[in-house]
This record gives sequence, structure tokens and C-alpha cells, in this order.
Amino acid sequence: MDKPAVKAYVLKSGDVLSTNYLQQYAVKQSKQIPEDVFGSEYGETGIIAPLYHPEALAKLMEMNTYHYRTVKTKTRDTVGLGWNLVPTSEKPNETQKEKVLSFLQSSHPEETLEEILTKWMEDYEATGLRADKQFIFLLKKER
Repeated sequence: MDKPAVKAYVLKSGDVLSTNYLQQYAVKQSKQIPEDVFGSEYGETGIIAPLYHPEALAKLMEMNTYHYRTVKTKTRDTVGLGWNLVPTSEKPNETQKEKVLSFLQSSHPEETLEEILTKWMEDYEATGLRADKQFIFLLKKER
């Protein structure tokens, strides 16, 4: 007759822990990272296709007066009312402020910062897509 085998771990202190005891502390599934709820929706490229084609959303502004007016109003209310610099420290450096203002006022050779922000926000409101990399490139582009 064979005796039943039990797996166990012997600690340096001499204590013996059975695998049954350790199982109660085993992590069954990560509690920090939940399973991807969109896992079945990724295509061959690894991204989820948008619900609506971006070109169709952009053309919607031409076809729907109410959508056009909404996009323009939201854009104007967001970026069309001007901008200013607000210091984050109690004693802001005036030289740095002048450098930043100079950069922002001449960030693009053909357009003002207001024009760039208006185009960016209008595209975002019309299509829901953001062109952050292009926006940052426009601001960083040297003359």
C-alpha cells in the first residue's frame, strides 16, 4: 500500500507549510490590472476601430447646421476668449515669462497661437479626435 504524498515546504526556521495551506494565499487573478474588457474588439492592427468614420464626422459639419453651430460655439467658448499666463510660484521670474510669451506669440510663422488652438479645438469637437503630436510639432517648429 502506498502512502498518500503531500507536498510541503520547509522554511529556514524549521516550520513546515503544506501546499494546501499556501493555496489560500495564492493570487488567482491580478487585482491591480483587470482583464481587458475590449479584448475581443481589437482588429489585426491591435486597435479598436472608431464607431464612426472620422471623415464622415468632419463632413457632418457641412451637412448639419446645428452641429456646425455647436462646434463653433464650443470652440469659441474654449479657446476663442484669449489666453494668459498664470504663475505657479509666488515670485515668478520675469525673464522666463518674457521668453515664454515671445515663444507663444511667434510659435508659428504663418498663424497665431489663437488660430492654431482654434483649428485644433474645432477638429476635436467635430470628430472627437485629438492631434496632439501635430499640435506640439506646430508649437515647437523653428522659424
